[in-house]
Amino acid sequence: MWRCVKRDTKLRIASHVGKNDEEGAKDLLLKVQQRMAKLDDPVYAWAGDPLFVSDGDLSIPPAMLAVFGKEVEEGAHRGPRWKYPRMQPDEKVPFVRAVKQRDDNGRLLGILEEVAWGDKDEAWQRLDPNGEGRHISTFCVERDNLTSRLHNSRLVRKTLRFSKERTMLEAAVTLEDAYFNLCLPHDSLKQPINSPRPTKGNGSPKKWRPRTPMMAEGLTHHVWTLEELLSFRVPPRHLWTDP
Repeated sequence: MWRCVKRDTKLRIASHVGKNDEEGAKDLLLKVQQRMAKLDDPVYAWAGDPLFVSDGDLSIPPAMLAVFGKEVEEGAHRGPRWKYPRMQPDEKVPFVRAVKQRDDNGRLLGILEEVAWGDKDEAWQRLDPNGEGRHISTFCVERDNLTSRLHNSRLVRKTLRFSKERTMLEAAVTLEDAYFNLCLPHDSLKQPINSPRPTKGNGSPKKWRPRTPMMAEGLTHHVWTLEELLSFRVPPRHLWTDP
């Protein structure tokens, strides 16, 4: 399963159920691109200027080039002077990778950090703005994979709860993403309350305000209940897609 997570707010931007190949990576990035297509709309202001981080999977760079690359024209080397298109990286979309180096026995020797696209100085300024020595890492999505296995039994290994049909797995992943973004407060996103609020009984005062990824993005103002999520009336598709 492929997934794209926004690191600062833990928002699950898109997920895709497919094979671990270039086509699967491309399908995920197309979903991400669709969610970034209306950057002028304040609802989509969360996208900003993206910086993509991935591991050393060889299927991701060609998928990135196919989706977020830009088309240029160049002349043929021989024959008549006709033009043909060619894809090249878009410098406005930085792309960095953390590639694990292993020996013949599979033991980890080190991690190669590289800036595949974009200006290196600008990319590192965004990765480590305060000079704290931060590295290129995929820890956010790796931790998200563990959370996903805890909440979605269809992804648990060595059990009888695995999905028999891809359609049902896609539906379960969609529901899980909606629950994670809207209903599940994230501990790293909580905010301190200026005046602690008393609780019922003899409990200690409430000092923190829970927040979900959608609340951190400013797209909702409260933690949704599961009942509220399941009963939400989604507008017909023709009302929220362009013709």
